[in-house]
Formats: sequence, structure tokens, C-alpha cells
Amino acid sequence: MLIVTAGTGRVQQWGQPIEEIRVGDVVRIPPNAKHRHGAAPATSMAHIAVVEQLPTGNTTNRMEKVSLEQYHTACRRTIDRRRATRDRSLVTVSALIVMNRPDQLRSHLLRARQNGVTEQELSEAMTHLAFYAGWRSALTAVTAAREVFEKK
Repeated sequence: MLIVTAGTGRVQQWGQPIEEIRVGDVVRIPPNAKHRHGAAPATSMAHIAVVEQLPTGNTTNRMEKVSLEQYHTACRRTIDRRRATRDRSLVTVSALIVMNRPDQLRSHLLRARQNGVTEQELSEAMTHLAFYAGWRSALTAVTAAREVFEKK
């Protein structure tokens, strides 16, 4: 089990996608599951590792090291996936602004923030869309955004 105490990292079980881990995350890795974990690119990560002793007496087996090429390739895939998720969030928020759906917009604003869209970017999208979707839709979106961002 990994408990992230500082920074941002990555964890991957063999044959599974890489997952980003952050402060407060707890990751359980089943016994005998081949995996790797470490800091995300250009960051550091601190964690507590809790290791159970198996009936065989073993705790962990160190496997082969990950090459820099493997690490950078995996990181590029993770970054591309995160960028796509972020972009989809911005498109969803924009569509909800254009359709004037403030109730749905509130939850998607929170999700967009979780997916890496900044409040500044969301504000700029609302301003930009005012010229295309109409000022009424944009003002409704601004009101919804204020409610959402004041609560956090």
C-alpha cells in the first residue's frame, strides 16, 4: 500500500494504464502484483509504503529497473490522455453554456477544474462565448461559476 504524503507521482500495475497519484491518495497493490511507482516528471513525491509479510516470508521483490525511454514514453501517453480529458471538459462546459444549462454546468465546472482547466480559462471561455451564445447565456454561466467557485 502506498500513501502519498507530498508531491505528485505515478503508479502502474503490469499491463495496466499509468495512474497519477497525489497527496492523500492511498493505492493498494495486491500481493505478487508486478508494478512500478515513482515521482511524476519534473516533480518529487514522498510516500509511506506499507508492506505485508507473505506466508513465504517475503515482503517485496525488486524487479528490473525502468529505462528512461520507457519512463518518458509512458509519461507522454499519460500527458496526452490528461490533455485530452482536460480539453473534453472545456468543450463540455462550452456546450452547456451555449445551451444555457446552468444546473448541469455547475457539476461540469467542478469536473473541469479537477481535469486541469483553470478558473481563468473558464472565465475566458464564458467571455468568448457571450458573443456567440448571447449575453444571457454567458451571464447565467458566470452566476453558476461564482456559486461553484465560492463554495470550494
